[in-house]
Amino acid sequence: SCVTSGCESEGFDRITIDLPPNQYELVRRLRQATRGPLIGIFVHGGVFALKNLEQDLDAMLDAWYPGDHAGAAIADVLFGRHNPAGRTPVTWYRSNDDLPRNRSSVDWYTPPGYSYRFFQGEPSIPFGHGLSYTSFAYRDGSATESVGVCDKIHVD
Repeated sequence: SCVTSGCESEGFDRITIDLPPNQYELVRRLRQATRGPLIGIFVHGGVFALKNLEQDLDAMLDAWYPGDHAGAAIADVLFGRHNPAGRTPVTWYRSNDDLPRNRSSVDWYTPPGYSYRFFQGEPSIPFGHGLSYTSFAYRDGSATESVGVCDKIHVD
């Protein structure tokens, strides 16, 4: 059942960010048995604790809920036909210890300490992180005035 396995479904949020039992061990054993690259493809609806996955996988592709063309899209990324250049839209926390104890009564948008905006620990992967098959850089960014959260801005 989802209550004991930690899975999520419609109307049921997980009570832990750990994967269901034995998933971490499965990847560890695959790492030991695999000579070539081991790539984890994550199809999910929320973050989970990566634990040993960061060390045991050579690459991680985060597909979220990819839709009808998932197979072709994932293959295009894996075989270099498409450059994902993705940035994670969430913070990947290391463990349940990084989350508030009583999550049902927490205002996630008020500092200090909660949500990616105010989390003060060391995440596994920070909000906005991502890699690409190419090199790129951001430079010469500047702002001449402050703007509000919902104000429109123009970028040259």
